[in-house]
Amino acid sequence: MAFAALLAIALLPLLLEFATRRLRHGVRRRSWEEVPTEPVDEPIAAVKRARVRLAPDGHAATLTGLTFGGRYDAEARARCPRRCDVPDPGCDCGFYAVRPDVEGRLLGPPDHRATWDPSVRLDVELTGEVLEYELGYRAEEQRVLRVGVPHNCVPCARFERVREAVALAPVPSVLQDPYRSMPALPEGSGEWPLIEPVCEDHRDLRAGRPSIGLVELAGHLGTEVGWDPVGAPVR
Repeated sequence: MAFAALLAIALLPLLLEFATRRLRHGVRRRSWEEVPTEPVDEPIAAVKRARVRLAPDGHAATLTGLTFGGRYDAEARARCPRRCDVPDPGCDCGFYAVRPDVEGRLLGPPDHRATWDPSVRLDVELTGEVLEYELGYRAEEQRVLRVGVPHNCVPCARFERVREAVALAPVPSVLQDPYRSMPALPEGSGEWPLIEPVCEDHRDLRAGRPSIGLVELAGHLGTEVGWDPVGAPVR
């Protein structure tokens, strides 16, 4: 009897860790204005757009939001600087994404999106605590399943020329967006610039600055990366 009690005490930390992991990776889906529902087993599929930034030496990459927000990996748990429980209904913390069936309405269909837009499309799974809105979600945990890169040269598209991209290269500093979300980086590490799809000619014009292919980017991010079709410029 005493041995059984001691064994139970010894195994208690392992059982608690297992239970915590099960809870963390489950999905608790609720409306932002309703009481929580019971957890469900399946992750929630959603889509979003993001930017990719390349380390100064070209040996690492990170994802960031289109405007404000920090860096995040392909599999990440959101944390709030206000220390609230993510996603708090009274805060704006968490990972944002939209339902796949409303993607075209909110993000623009691939064949009508501006060809000079360097943002990428993310197919994601949302888990943990998830707030459900009319058209999308705000979640505690996110896993990026695929990164879709526009298959056109963005510098050419700025002048309304169409040419397929072959790589991704750092955006010149004069074209960096003013509302960029910069990752928190160690001192002296330099700025991580945005990268955009470029053709062979524009990659050559940026000699001395690292450019990478899709295979390299997939290795840096730890998820699938592929080309996405893009249509005519939006006016």
